[in-house]
Amino acid sequence: MLYIFVEILSPSNTEREIGEKISLYFESGAKEVWICDKKGAFEFRLRGRSSAGKISKIFPGFPKNL
Repeated sequence: MLYIFVEILSPSNTEREIGEKISLYFESGAKEVWICDKKGAFEFRLRGRSSAGKISKIFPGFPKNL
């Protein structure tokens, strides 16, 4: 089964809070986590990687911005 979690940031989110959520998503079985900022730009986090990517490895055709 393939799980992708999407987190849409709000102005009140802290970096620590988002880091904790990303960890929880991966512990819950996520293969990739997508983070959407207030401008609609995505960063993609892949399980086992510490850095964020600008394209999804699972769905490379998904737009970088909405």
